[in-house]
Amino acid sequence: MAGAVIGGAFLSGFINVVFDRFLFIEAANLVLGEKLGPDLVERLQTALLAAEALVLDAEQKQLENEFVRKWLHSLRDAVYKADDLLDSVFTKAATRKEVPISTFLPRFIMNYKDREMIIEIKRVVRRIVDLEKCKESLGLEKIPTRSSSSWRTPSTSLVRENVYGREDDQVALIKMLYDNNQHQLSVIFVVGIGGVGKTTLAQCVYNNAELMKRFDLKAWIYNASFPKISNGSSELEGIGRKIVKKCDGLPLAAETLGRLLRTKHDVKEWSKILMSNIWGFSVTDSKIIPALFISYFHLPAYLKRCFVYCSLYPKGYQFDKDELVLLWMAEDLLRPAKRGETLVEIGRECFDDLASKLFFKQVQDNGGYFVMHDLLHDLAKFLAGDFFCCLEEHGEEEEIRTMTHHLSYRSLRHTMPKYFSSIDKAKSLRTFLHINHLPRRKMSQLNLLPPSFGMENAARDVLSKFKYLRVLSFHKLDVLPDLIGELIHLRYLDLSWTHINVLPESLCNLYNLQTLKLQNCLNLTMLPNGMHNLVNLQHLDIRRTPLEEMPREMGKLKYLQHLNYFVVGKQEDNGIKELGGLSNLHEALEILKLENVTSSSEAMAAGYQIRYTLMNCL
Repeated sequence: MAGAVIGGAFLSGFINVVFDRFLFIEAANLVLGEKLGPDLVERLQTALLAAEALVLDAEQKQLENEFVRKWLHSLRDAVYKADDLLDSVFTKAATRKEVPISTFLPRFIMNYKDREMIIEIKRVVRRIVDLEKCKESLGLEKIPTRSSSSWRTPSTSLVRENVYGREDDQVALIKMLYDNNQHQLSVIFVVGIGGVGKTTLAQCVYNNAELMKRFDLKAWIYNASFPKISNGSSELEGIGRKIVKKCDGLPLAAETLGRLLRTKHDVKEWSKILMSNIWGFSVTDSKIIPALFISYFHLPAYLKRCFVYCSLYPKGYQFDKDELVLLWMAEDLLRPAKRGETLVEIGRECFDDLASKLFFKQVQDNGGYFVMHDLLHDLAKFLAGDFFCCLEEHGEEEEIRTMTHHLSYRSLRHTMPKYFSSIDKAKSLRTFLHINHLPRRKMSQLNLLPPSFGMENAARDVLSKFKYLRVLSFHKLDVLPDLIGELIHLRYLDLSWTHINVLPESLCNLYNLQTLKLQNCLNLTMLPNGMHNLVNLQHLDIRRTPLEEMPREMGKLKYLQHLNYFVVGKQEDNGIKELGGLSNLHEALEILKLENVTSSSEAMAAGYQIRYTLMNCL
């Protein structure tokens, strides 16, 4: 059953991403040189909307119907394919240049490729239409998509209130303490799986005033329990008690449902949770807690996608909020931006929403990072199915399958030879993500290690095999092949802590690139001259990378929001005036080599640019 529940996690909302691309079909026609035709476009739009209406129903029915699971597999794979094709079309449209057509051969080659793309688009349209027609044979019904704000909860902490369903355990533990107090008992072990409520039970006993009178010295650690959220309604309280009973004494399950219901005071809404068919889902077969799946099921579609994406990380991984947000951006998982919003702001809001619903928990001794409970990680892995693969997690090896679109690894040197034969199956891989398994404080030690032999060949294999990559990260690499410039879909490139001393100019062909991370590249002193062509770049991380000057015309990067420092050059096209174009910087910026500002006019401009930049960064 592992990997059975897939599809709905990403299809709810992902279909809209593809649908929105077809709103710009005229741009596609300009590139392809052939009208796709209003009939074909209308058929696709209708099929996408109809398929999306079926996803919520299929998301539940797949639990017991293998054919529905396979239908979701096929639909999700088709939507991925459609998105990749359309991304190719619109990237080509955005970067198209007027080329002389006096020679026959280039024109012929271009038309051949365009015709092939048209054929592929038509093929995927027919596939989605045919899948939508299967609804009757599968017994799928249309369920309107919920408003994404209807289940949104405030990000305040839960209030300590009564804990239900653990009365017998409390009585037994209190009796044990009463009976053994005279024998100076020092330790009582409360054991159980993670999330079962060991700390909560201890807290309840600690708060027993009569018992605590017998102890001269005491201390306790607080663990939030199921809140009193019935708002004084006896009917809601009754339903709440029944829901808690279904949680089988698991506080994590009760708390996540509490976060879901705390803003709902309608008996019908609470009853839907109580009577959900998901409660009948077999825990034995899947190891998934029904209450946690219900909490997931009622998330907005974009939060479902963000949550499942975390299955790429091993259990116990400490998440950096801002790093994860950049990846969500690159994978197009976030909700659409409203006027004035940035994708980073939306991503942080999504993370906070998931944290408020207990899908993330802040690390106690390291407040800057977050962890996911093991039971929630199990749920994410279960939902991810064959579409996500985390290689070598805690010594366990996952299998790469044809449906795999997202892959994480720990060592490229070991990954490529070991999985060379199976990795070829993942023709449409979108994610090739290195997961750092070392504590962050040891990363500086890692950077001192020599480059691994054969890493360049391994990197070349990755770049040549996977043309649809959106996210790519390497480690311990000494040369980045020129092939990088062919990854036109790439949004996120992380080369941090590598031994690279030069970046190829072909990197500047990556029109869609949003994030370029070059942290601690100690051998890198220059960026490519064509950096100004990365017009969609938003995040450039060059912390502790010793750049000697900035490339020319950096001011053309209008969407750049994060830049650690700016090195003032001696030429006009890399001087202080280039800061004037970076009007969207929102974070602290260090300005180096101000001595290169020589003329009085430049000095005045420098003062203005610095003040302007600082105001934006406040």
